[in-house]
Amino acid sequence: MSCSLAFPLFKPIRQAAGVLFALLLMLQASRAACVTEPMMQGQDPEVEFKDGIFNLVQSDGCNIHLRRATTLSGLVTAANPIIFAAGCSNVWAPEIHWLSNSWYLY
Repeated sequence: MSCSLAFPLFKPIRQAAGVLFALLLMLQASRAACVTEPMMQGQDPEVEFKDGIFNLVQSDGCNIHLRRATTLSGLVTAANPIIFAAGCSNVWAPEIHWLSNSWYLY
């Protein structure tokens, strides 16, 4: 006698548990994908963590800004100086990297 014949009630319980699990995953995924209060405004954020400092670069379409803080939440109130002004030539998606003891921005 196989297990499925000996315990016919287990199949509906397993199916119900699978459906419940799938619904819970969908509920969690829909909540996680909804950002209602972003930390700050800006496009194309990129963060490099070096020596305990988070370095965030963002564009505003014309300039590249740099924020530095010891915590991610500290980036919200950090100074936001312009580190590259291209003269409004559609600057998008800047990146900052620490390679071979030098900072690279592109």
